[in-house]
Amino acid sequence: MFVNALPRYEILSEEAMDVLDRGWKRIVSELGIEFLLPEAVEILEKAGQIVEDENRVRFDPEFILEQVAKAPREFDLQARNPEHTVHIGGENMVFAPVYGCPFIREGDTRRDAKMADFENLVRLAQAFPEL
Repeated sequence: MFVNALPRYEILSEEAMDVLDRGWKRIVSELGIEFLLPEAVEILEKAGQIVEDENRVRFDPEFILEQVAKAPREFDLQARNPEHTVHIGGENMVFAPVYGCPFIREGDTRRDAKMADFENLVRLAQAFPEL
């Protein structure tokens, strides 16, 4: 387990944070989010969110904040082998590979990724105990 020994600092100014805050609230309340799973739309509609065009949900920003507040600040991500369980949050640093890269670069050529590329990435990640 790696512990983050670096001091924390604010990357964005308070003004920039306000812009981001207004932006996400506008996106979820005015534009909405499209869901592919009808059951998800049904659950959100029962929770009082506005459904349009069968699968687009417009959210009350306060509803979103209430749901986020329910998430724990820290938790253990349990592995099949308990030696590989990792603690998420706090001062802990967890390294993991990215999954589902949309593009692959081979030399000077960029191409769309294929399932074989994903499988190779998984094999590579599993070969390193740090990941």
